[in-house]
Amino acid sequence: MLFSGKLKDLRFELGASQRNLAHSIGLSKSAYNRLETGSTDPTLSTLILIANFFELSLPDLLTDIGPP
Repeated sequence: MLFSGKLKDLRFELGASQRNLAHSIGLSKSAYNRLETGSTDPTLSTLILIANFFELSLPDLLTDIGPP
């Protein structure tokens, strides 16, 4: 699974909109959308924000992530 797919799955499990989740982690909706569609890769600081939001460690957030 790609990171974008895992991010989308986590958001769906939470029942949040892209706009609400983006706001919660300090990103614009368009920046968040680019992460979720896979058109951009997250920076380390963004990965940390996302991991903290979902209360996951970075290894847990990145588990089952691989090449397309």
